[in-house]
Amino acid sequence: MNSPAQSSSQPRVPSSPRNPSSPRNPSPIWPPYAHLKSQRPAPRVVGGEGPYFHLESGEWLLDATCSWWCMIHGYRHPRLVHAIQRQADELCHVMLGGLTHDPADRLARELVRVTPDGLNHVFYSDSGSVGMEVAMKMAVQYHRLCGKPDKHRMLSLMKAYHGDT
Repeated sequence: MNSPAQSSSQPRVPSSPRNPSSPRNPSPIWPPYAHLKSQRPAPRVVGGEGPYFHLESGEWLLDATCSWWCMIHGYRHPRLVHAIQRQADELCHVMLGGLTHDPADRLARELVRVTPDGLNHVFYSDSGSVGMEVAMKMAVQYHRLCGKPDKHRMLSLMKAYHGDT
C-alpha cells in the first residue's frame, strides 16, 4: 500500500540540481499547512535581494512575511553577509546545552545592559513556540521556589496566536 506521499502511479525519478521537481517528478517536501494531495507545486526561489525573492520563473516576489519573521533585514544585506561569513569562518553553531561561546555571551551582556534592573539573565530560544513554553515553565518554577506550588494555572486568549505548536 502506498503512503499519501507515494500515491502517484508514475515512476519517480530522484531529484537533483540537474533534475529539479516537476509534475512528473514531485518534490518530497511537505510544506507546512498543506494538504499532500491538493497542494500545487510551490514557486521555486533561486535567490533574494532586499525584501524580494527571485523566482526560477524570472519573477520577483515580495517576502511580506520575512520568511516567517526570520529575515526582517531582507536578503543579501552586505553588512549581515559579511558578519555571517566572519562568524562561520570561526564557529557556525554551538548548542547552549552545557556549553557557551563568546558571541552568545556578548549578546546576553548587551541585552542585560539595555533592560530594566532585575532582568539579569537571558534565555535563548530557537522559536516563538519554544519561547512561550519555556516562559510558562519558568513562571511555574518561580512560584514553586517561592513556596506557592499550587499557583500553576495559565491564562490565554481564545483564538489568539501563541505559536505554531
